[in-house]
Amino acid sequence: FSKLLGMQVISDQAEAVVSLITGIHIDPETGDVIALQCGFNQVISPIDIVKWERAVHINDQDALTPPEDILRLQSLARKGDQILYKPVVTERGEKVGRAYDFVIDTKAMTLWQIVVREKFLFFTTFETVINRSHVVEILEDKIVVKELLAMEKGVVLEPEVAA
Repeated sequence: FSKLLGMQVISDQAEAVVSLITGIHIDPETGDVIALQCGFNQVISPIDIVKWERAVHINDQDALTPPEDILRLQSLARKGDQILYKPVVTERGEKVGRAYDFVIDTKAMTLWQIVVREKFLFFTTFETVINRSHVVEILEDKIVVKELLAMEKGVVLEPEVAA
């Protein structure tokens, strides 16, 4: 996600940059990408994305729409579809850390992995990557994951990029 922020949105028809990606809306029930936020008051539905390379390509600027035009966004709480900085806890309620970043599969337009960090002051004490298969649910105030027996404190992992 950190690489997605600021990515250009290019209209193939106008052959010009029409916006920049400023956020992403993910369905907390399914992990599917509902829309890409462009600026403060426009979004792009995944169906309107022609291709995704070093920029997001759309047919024309008409694909940019107000968030109110996407029905699923209307039914979600504004904070409920956000992933970043939410606490991540196990099913037993044990704190794992906070969601620091996440990876989406740009072909399937779905959440692939969540990068979780635990910090003390300014130092990262723990970082791991949790695959979507370990995510139980995304709530408005936290992300619940399965008990991760393989996770060891102090191990820093690099996220894999989903293609």
